[in-house]
Amino acid sequence: MSGIKNLLGFASAGCKNSQKMFPAPKESPFQKNLLEGKVALVTGGASSLSQAIAYCFADHNASVIIADSKKPPRDVAKEVSDAVGREVGAVHLDPCSESSIHDVYEFIQAEYGKPCNLLINNSPIRLTAPSHLVQVEDIQRACDSIATSAFLMTKALYARNGHKVPTTVLNVTSNYAQSAVPFSTVSSMALAAVEAMTKSLSNEFAKGGLRINALAPASERYKEFKSVNQLAETEHVLLPIGRDVEALELAYTAAFLCSDYTNAMTGACITVDGGQRHTLNPNNFLHGVSAKEWSPFLEKQRGNAGAFLEPAEPSDADELLKFMQEDFLLREPVNQALGLTHENSGAFFRYLIEEGLASGYSMVGRNSEGKVIAMALVGTKQRPGTGDVKQPEIDMSGFDPNVSLLVKLLMEKLGGDMWSRVPEGHDRLLHSMVLSVQEKYGRSGLGTSLLRKMYEVGREQGFDGIIGEATAWHTQKLLAKLGWKVLKEIKYAEFLDEDCVQLIRTKDGTQQAQLVYRPIKPSNL
Repeated sequence: MSGIKNLLGFASAGCKNSQKMFPAPKESPFQKNLLEGKVALVTGGASSLSQAIAYCFADHNASVIIADSKKPPRDVAKEVSDAVGREVGAVHLDPCSESSIHDVYEFIQAEYGKPCNLLINNSPIRLTAPSHLVQVEDIQRACDSIATSAFLMTKALYARNGHKVPTTVLNVTSNYAQSAVPFSTVSSMALAAVEAMTKSLSNEFAKGGLRINALAPASERYKEFKSVNQLAETEHVLLPIGRDVEALELAYTAAFLCSDYTNAMTGACITVDGGQRHTLNPNNFLHGVSAKEWSPFLEKQRGNAGAFLEPAEPSDADELLKFMQEDFLLREPVNQALGLTHENSGAFFRYLIEEGLASGYSMVGRNSEGKVIAMALVGTKQRPGTGDVKQPEIDMSGFDPNVSLLVKLLMEKLGGDMWSRVPEGHDRLLHSMVLSVQEKYGRSGLGTSLLRKMYEVGREQGFDGIIGEATAWHTQKLLAKLGWKVLKEIKYAEFLDEDCVQLIRTKDGTQQAQLVYRPIKPSNL
C-alpha cells in the first residue's frame, strides 16, 4: 500500500475545500414547468442515476415512466411519486427486444394519451475485468445491453414520432468512452459506440424532428477489493473538484439537455465527471487486485453472484442424483413428455452420473452456500478402430420402459450414425451427456460458463471435439450461439410407435432433438 500512498500524494491535486469552492446544488436551478408536456421513459430503473433523473423530471412536471429489464420497478416509482407528489409509472422492458420496445411505447400512448417524446437510454451494465479473462459472451452482453439497446430504443421511437412529434433522446454513457480506462475495455468499446451512434443519428434523424445528445458521468469506484479498500475511501481527492459528483447534479444536467432551452443542441456529448477524465482514473488502482479477488467479482457481474464451478468428484454422486431428480427431471422437455418420475428415472440417472464421474471431466456449479445449482456430466467417445478405448454397451435391462425409449431416441435414432457425420480425423471426443442449470440461475450465464469450461478442458487434454444431444429448444439456441453445429436433427413428430402414434409431445414447444458438435482447436494454434 506504500506505493498507492505515494501515488496518492503525487496525484492529490484536487481542491482541498470543495464544499466552498465547488458545492453541490441543494435545489433545482430551473422553473417547475421546465419539462411541461414531456412524456419521459427512463430506462435502467434500478440504478441510482435513473432514479435521480426520474425524480428530477417528475419534479419539473414531466410525465415519467421508469423501465427496468428484470421487473417493473414499482417500488422505485412509488418512492419517486411520494417524493414529488406526482404519479410515476413503472414498466418491464427488454431493451434488446423489438417486440418488448413496441409494447412499451404502445402502453405509454394508451396510458397517457400521447406518445413518449423524451427517452433516457441508461444501461447500468458495466463490465470491469482483466481483458484476458473476458469471454465472447461478456462482450455480447455488454454491447447488447449498452449499445444495441440504445439503438433499438431510438430507432423505434423515431419510427413512431418522426416528422410528427418533436422528440428528444439522451444517451447516458461514461468518461470510459473518452479516456484510457484499464480493466473496462469492453464497456469502453460499447460506450464509445453509443457516443458515435449519438453523433450519427443526430444528423440522420434531425430532419424528422428528433434530437439526440449524450451525458457522460464519472467512472465508478469499486469497494469490493480488499487490496484497494483504503484507496476507495480517499479516491475522490483525485478529482480536480475534490469531491464526488452527485446523482442529482447529473439529473439537473439531463433535465436541461432535455428541455426546450437546448433545442439547438444535438449530437453533443456533455461530460460531467468532476474533471476525472483529465487525471488518474480509479481503475488504474485495480492493477493491485489479485486473481483470487477478481474471480468472484467477475462472476457477480455475469449474474452468477456467489456461484462457482469445480470438477465433479465421486463423493458428489448423491448430490448430483438429487439435483437431477429435483431439477433436470422436471425441466427437461423430453423427460416430461415421457412421464419420467423419481422412481423410474433413478437407475438411468445413476448410470449417467457414474459415466460422467468416471471420465474425470464432469463439472458442478455451487452457490455461496455450497448447494449444487448446475452440472455438466461429461463422458468420452472414441472412434471405432482408433485408440485402445472400447466404448461400453449400455445395459438397459434394469431401466423402465419409458427410460429405454429415451435412450433409444438418443443412442439409436440420433447418434447411431454419429461417426459418419463427425469430421474425419476427429477420433477422440468429449461427450456432453447432461447440461442443467437450476431455474433460478437460468439466465445467469452459468450454462455458458460450463460449456466454455468444457471446451477449455477438451483443448487442454487434446480432444478433437465435443459431441452432444440437445433435446430442448433453449439449449439448442445457446449451443448455436456458441458455435456448435447441428450434425443431425430428428423431428419429434417422426418418432412413432408401432401404431404410428407420436411418442414425444413436449410442453415447451421443442419440435426436434439435435445431434450437435463443436470442434476443438488445438491449444498451439
